[in-house]
Amino acid sequence: MGRVVRIGNGQGFWGDSVDAPLELLTRGPLDYLGLDYLAEVTLSIMMRQKLRDPHKGFAADFTSAQLQQEGKHRVRVHGIKGSPRTAFCKVSASYQEGWKASGQLVISGPRAVDKARLAAEVVWKRLARAGVSFPEEDRVTEILGTGACHPGLGDVGADPPEVVLRLAVRGESRAAVSRFGYELAPLVTAGPPGVTGFADGRPKPQEVVAYWPALIAKSLVDPFVKVSFETV
Repeated sequence: MGRVVRIGNGQGFWGDSVDAPLELLTRGPLDYLGLDYLAEVTLSIMMRQKLRDPHKGFAADFTSAQLQQEGKHRVRVHGIKGSPRTAFCKVSASYQEGWKASGQLVISGPRAVDKARLAAEVVWKRLARAGVSFPEEDRVTEILGTGACHPGLGDVGADPPEVVLRLAVRGESRAAVSRFGYELAPLVTAGPPGVTGFADGRPKPQEVVAYWPALIAKSLVDPFVKVSFETV
C-alpha cells in the first residue's frame, strides 16, 4: 500500500464559517486543506460587492498562502494577497446544438453478448435502409455487463446470463433522431431471442445544449441588477 494522503475541505463558499477548517487543522493530521471559492454563492457575494464598489468583488489569490506550524494544534496562515484586476469578464453561454436520443434493452439467455451485438447491427442497418445514418462519432453502442464502463479492467466472464444493450444517437436533424426511436421496440418481437426490458417507451428526441466559454472586455459590459414583482 502506498502513502496515505489526507485531504480536507474546509469551506463550501467564500465567507463560509471558519469553524470547519479550524476543526480540520486542529484535529488533523492533514496533508492538504481545500477551500472552495468558485461556488454559486461565492459569485453572488462578489457581484454584490462589485456593484457597491467597482474595485471590489474579487477573491484573493490563495495560491500564495503559506502554512506554518507554530505549536501543537496551531497553524499560522499568512502570505495571502489579491491579484490585479483583469480587463475581461468570463462568459458562460449555452446554445442549442442539435438533438439526441437513447434507449436500452435487456438481452438474456445463452450467447447474450453475441445477440446484443446482432441487435445493434440490426438497428443501424434498418436505419441505413431507411436513408438515415449517423457518423461513428455521433452514435453509441454499449453492452453493459461486459466492462463497457471501464474496458479491460477485471474479468467479466465469457458468457454472462444477461446484458444491457444501450444505443444512442445525436444529430442536427430532429426527424433523423426521431426515426432512430422507432427501431428499438421491433427488436422485442422480431429481434434475437431473449430481448426484454423495453419499459420506458419509445426514445424521444431531446435538445442538445452545448456550452461555450469565452471572455469579453469589461468595457463592453454594463452591470446592473433588476428587481421586479409579478403576480401569477
